[in-house]
Order: sequence, then structure tokens, then C-alpha cells
Amino acid sequence: MRPLALLLLTPLLVAAEPPKVDLDDWTPRPATGQVEPWETRRDPQWDDARFQVMDTGPFLNATIKYADAAGKNHLVYRGTALRLGEFGTVVLDRGTGQVVGQWAGGLTISAKRFGLLNTPSPLGKAVSVTPGVESTLPTVEFHGLYHTPTGVAWAYTAGGHKKLGRVNSAGSAETEAFAKAPSTGPARFGDPIVTKLVRGEAKGAFALDTLTIPHDNRFKALFFCTGVDFLPDGRVAVCTAHGDVWVVTVDEAAGTCSWRRFAAGMYQPMGLKVVDGKVHVLERGQLTRLHDRNNDGEADFYENVCNRWHCGGGEHSYDTCLETDPAGNFYFHKTGDTHLSDGGCVMKIAKDGTKCEVFATGTRHPIGLGISPTGVITGADQEGNWMPATRIDEYKPGGFYGDFRAHHRPTPPTTYDPPLCWLPRETDNSAGGQVWVPPGAFGPLGGLPLHFSYGRSKPFVLLRDTSHTVTQGGAWDLGVTFLSGVCRGRFHPTDGHLYVCGLNGWQTAAKADGCLQRLRYTGQPMHAVVGMKVVPDGVELAFSEPLDAASVADLSGYKAAWWNYRWAAEYGSKRYKVSDPKAEGQDTVPVTAATLLPDGKTVRLTLAGMQPVMQLQVGVRLKTAAGGSVTGLTTMTVHAVK
Repeated sequence: MRPLALLLLTPLLVAAEPPKVDLDDWTPRPATGQVEPWETRRDPQWDDARFQVMDTGPFLNATIKYADAAGKNHLVYRGTALRLGEFGTVVLDRGTGQVVGQWAGGLTISAKRFGLLNTPSPLGKAVSVTPGVESTLPTVEFHGLYHTPTGVAWAYTAGGHKKLGRVNSAGSAETEAFAKAPSTGPARFGDPIVTKLVRGEAKGAFALDTLTIPHDNRFKALFFCTGVDFLPDGRVAVCTAHGDVWVVTVDEAAGTCSWRRFAAGMYQPMGLKVVDGKVHVLERGQLTRLHDRNNDGEADFYENVCNRWHCGGGEHSYDTCLETDPAGNFYFHKTGDTHLSDGGCVMKIAKDGTKCEVFATGTRHPIGLGISPTGVITGADQEGNWMPATRIDEYKPGGFYGDFRAHHRPTPPTTYDPPLCWLPRETDNSAGGQVWVPPGAFGPLGGLPLHFSYGRSKPFVLLRDTSHTVTQGGAWDLGVTFLSGVCRGRFHPTDGHLYVCGLNGWQTAAKADGCLQRLRYTGQPMHAVVGMKVVPDGVELAFSEPLDAASVADLSGYKAAWWNYRWAAEYGSKRYKVSDPKAEGQDTVPVTAATLLPDGKTVRLTLAGMQPVMQLQVGVRLKTAAGGSVTGLTTMTVHAVK
């Protein structure tokens, strides 16, 4: 029986709404005790007005708030603010293809949470306002935005007719029948910006290189990096939360990185994937394919591949990550907006963009996914309401993963699909995505998944035990710290290194707005746990190097503890003893025997009273056969022991 059965008390399920708390449900509770200073931060320490002065190019996609002549507020959920110089700002609704108004000024953007929460509003006197249909779903087939010699144009189909819209030289919007794609305009962003490639010193099994980001740039562009992948020629494509895509050319001989701004003005892109040689970006409310039609190094057609899901405009309701399965289907998280039918869900888009559907429900505010070469879909959610602690999942079609507000079922569930593992706050307070190591790469990690902690700016080996009816697992800290809250990682198909990107935000150990770094394997011993298996009387831990038998037999080299959580509407959960489910705390677990198995790398630990538990931690201090040391903590979840 899973330990969850002890925790599913009916009163906890009756309150579908969270209790009154001091902090919003997407704000991590500040940590207490002996913690790093960043763990105690709260608003307004995350207020940052730099987005207000960033040059986003000739347009900015966003959910835009405006008032009509009577003072009534309206939302354009899929808005595009066209910046027209002396003519001010025109607001296009990409959901309807119609212009809803023109204002004499620019846009105002709140400084709250680095400008990533509140919807912008037009400034200045309203020249014209024609409120359109307010819908979280599109009402026309929108095709995309074009950069032309005279400005930005847009194409859409309504009533069976394909149309092209643009703003004329007098500052007024006009529409005509779409005869052919408009000609491309000149390049807008100028020459690339060159920075240093800083090669890191080899420290044990890894060396960490930094592809220096041009934080000080002529666009005042922000680099909160949220997606990374590779073009067919090996160049690196990176997207940022404030709307950009940059293409980076690394010159190994010169030790430089050349950053070319490829696209700008997109709506909080939180995922990037190169498919068939084209950069695909997950904007909020739209999967966008970027085209460089005249080969000048800049995107001039922002094609809508799919926008067939709700865009609700919630302050913290992001669309995050972007991955593809072996069949080419796209996956992403739609977070928050749980009042909508697809809010708090894992979403699936058909490869050709013609279909978008809910794949799984019950997610809170996850920001990362991972898909194995065989199609295993992983993701991780954050501690919060209905999330006792950070959880890493293997998603199944139709699964429910914990947030009761987002179950989207006619009959409320009484339990949730179990996670691969739980991670306590001190291990990972806020999770990123996962990446699978290619076979043969990174030595003993070949073929295994890695997990990124956005909060701790760290990578972990993700351990999976598939020997039972339910997959269970754990994590081991690889001992690497990145410059920012890493949430994405991909292995380069040519050089074989792991490229990662991350961002600053709230409750993260990030030391910079963002980072683009690469992890190189040196071939030196790794000193890591690379596998786990639950057995009836304990666990087996597989290590990356052969171990010293005498060290393994010394029981003073182990410490173990376990505890459970409570699944409830409250933000997070305290720890509860396995020995007394009503008592707060954790139990120390005696390690009664340790045996080195014949492979010389696997240790079988006998744990007194072995049973299913939500959280098991085993600390080790061992010696390798070559005289090195292995010290660390394996954090696991045990669903089944037989």
C-alpha cells in the first residue's frame, strides 16, 4: 500500500480552493533557519523596471489591457502592440485579426517580478478604440506576422477568405485580400555582438565553460534565458523570457561567441526547439515557427504553427518548455489559469500543428519537461498549494499529477498518479527540466536522464527503478553550480557537450539574469550514484566507480532517514514521521548491513523496517577502489518494495 493512502483525508479534498495565506499561490514561502540570503527574499526585491526601456523591435506580443471611451477595461489576450513612431501604438488582436485601437504613446509595463507578471497597457490619448471580441480562444485562423519594407503586416483567414492586414502611411489599419506573401524588409538589428568564450578549469569529471552573454547591449535587451537548441550547422539558438531569440556562433580557436539577434517582440517565450532546420518557439498562447526568407540572418516571418489552446492572461500563467517525442509531436506545460479547461495541464500539439489536446492534468507551475529517445515524458512541478514538495513525474496520457484545482474531471479524484520521486526543499526548492544523456556520452551517465534545479542552479542524476509495477526513483547532486537558475539543457550533436541555459527570477540561487554554459566531461572519475533499485529489505545503489570493499562494510559510512508529506490545499507540507503519521518530523532509519555486489560498484543496504515512504534519504561516505572518495546524499521515493 502506498503511504499516500494515509494522507488522503476527505476534508482535504472538500476545499478545492486554497486556504487564505499571506502569499499568492505562486510565491514560494521564504525559507527559515540556516539558509542562503536568496532563500528569504520576497517582493519588492524582485521589482525591476528594465523591461520598460528594452527595445523589442517594431512590435511586442502580450496580453494587453486597455480602457474604452466609457472607462471600461478590456483585455486582448493575444495582443500585438505595433510601434509606429509618430503615430504611437496600434493594438492588434491576433485572435480575431482585427485592430482594437490606436494610442498616441507607447506602452507601460509593470516592474513587478522583472516585468514578467502584469499585462502592458498603451499610453497617451486614445486616437481610436473599437473593442473586439474578448476570447481566450482564437476566433479566426491566424497565419503570422511579416516584417515588410513599410512595417509589420499580418495574415489571417476569416469567413473562408485569407486576408492581409497592415498599417498604412497615415497610421490607419487596412485590410486586403491575401494575394501573396509581402516582400521582406531590411535587417533591423545590425551586426552581431562578440563576447568571450570562457573555458572552465577541469574539476574532477567536469569542466564548465561560459558562453558570455552580452548583458550590456545596444538594445538594452534582457537575457533571462528560457530555451536552447542547435541549428543544423551547429550554431546555438537561445530564447529569452522577454521576447528574443539569439543565434550564437562559437569560435573555438578565437575563444569568442558571436551573438546575432534573430527575432524579438514575442510573448514570454519559455521554450525553443529546432525542427527540420527551423527555430520553433513556444510563446504564451502560440507555437511560432521563425523564417528568414531573405537569408539576412534575421527572422522576417513569425508563423503561427498552432494557437488552439486558451490564453487566459493570468499573471503567472505561463506556457513553458517545448519538447518533441519520437513521432515529432510537441509537448509543453500550460500553467495556472485553472478556471480554463486546459489550465494546469501538459499539452500535446500534433507535428503539423493541426491539433492541440490535453495530455495530462493537475500540474501547478512547472517550467520544465524532458523526453527520452524512446518517448518517456518527464516533468517536474514546484512546491506549493496541492504540491507537498517538488515532484518529478513520468507523465502518462490522462494522468492526474496533484493540483486539485486543475483535475478537469467530472468526478473529483481522491488521489493522484504517483511521482517518480519527491525532492525536499533543501535538495530542489524549484525544479527545471530534464535531459537524457546520449549513449556513450558523459562516461557512466550515458543513457541516463539528468534533472535541473532552477532554484538551486544545479544538475542532478535522475535515478529510475523500473523493476516494480510502478516506476520509482531519486536524485544525486553532481556537484556543479551554474550561474543562473538552469531550466533547459541539450547535448550538442557534434561536440557532445551539454549546453544549458537559465534565468533569474524568484527564489533562486542565480547570480546573473541568465546564463548560457556548457558542461564538458573530462574522463576523470565522477564519484556519483548512477542507479538505484528498491529491494524487499532495503535499496541497492549503483556507483560510477568500483568501491573499496572495507569502506562499504563500515556501517559508520551511512546515514538514512525517512518521512511522509500531506497532500492538501495548503502551500507545501511539513514532514511527518513514518512511525507516527500525526507527529511532525522524520525518523532515523538504521542501516543494519551493507554488501558490495559482485560488480564491485553496487552496494546493497539493508534498512530496518523497510516500507513504502514518500521520502527516503541515504547519505554515504565511502572510498573508491582507486583511493578516491564518494560523499553525498541520495534522495529517493519508495512506492513499492516487492
